[in-house]
Amino acid sequence: MNLVQRLLAASRRRLIALALRGDRVACPLCERRYRRFQRDPAGYDAFCPRCGSRARHRVLWLALERSGIPARPGLRVLHMAPEHGLEARLRALPGVRYLSADLAHPRAMEHFDLEEIPHEDAGFDLVVCSHVLEHVADDDRAIGELRRVTAPGGDLLVMVPFDPTREATLEDPAVVAAEERRAAYWAEDHVRLYGRDLTERLAAPGFAVEMDRFAVDCDEATRARYGLRRDEVLFRCRPTG
Repeated sequence: MNLVQRLLAASRRRLIALALRGDRVACPLCERRYRRFQRDPAGYDAFCPRCGSRARHRVLWLALERSGIPARPGLRVLHMAPEHGLEARLRALPGVRYLSADLAHPRAMEHFDLEEIPHEDAGFDLVVCSHVLEHVADDDRAIGELRRVTAPGGDLLVMVPFDPTREATLEDPAVVAAEERRAAYWAEDHVRLYGRDLTERLAAPGFAVEMDRFAVDCDEATRARYGLRRDEVLFRCRPTG
């Protein structure tokens, strides 16, 4: 997206935000309030008209606020596949040393493969990895790398497409066609659909794993206020040993 396109997109967001002024819903990322969130044309999600946050981004930030992690001074943060609204909040933390990374996205500060992170052991106090692992060919290796760079006492926050009715993660190398992947994994660029064994997969390289079910268990009024989806869960992983 060139400069003109970015300026036009920003102007459009401001106009939509003005049109949706109100107080029925609130975005915890940009702290703006609206009559309603901007609707996804596909009906799947609701976007903040100001910062563009989706339901999963709001779930993640609310989890961070409840954890107390943002209050820690001088956090070293690795943010994979950075989302605009979440990036802005993380960069604003006091004394933070923030790094964003992606395989190819031009907005990221560094570009590398999650299976081979070019940073030192225990180099980060907080690693945010939301909706990335379902794209990675060797996710066991990637999770091992995430464990290696997460410092003792630090946290890795993971979100993925997750089917709680499925005991084992579904992954089949024979599923390659776009329509087959959409049917099996919910999107054509995914290579697996995680099941309840995700906790064990994350724990394998040395994490204690806790599932955060706030969006599932909170009351309907809270869910509506923050525009949350009931199927969004977060996995908080802390190094052991």
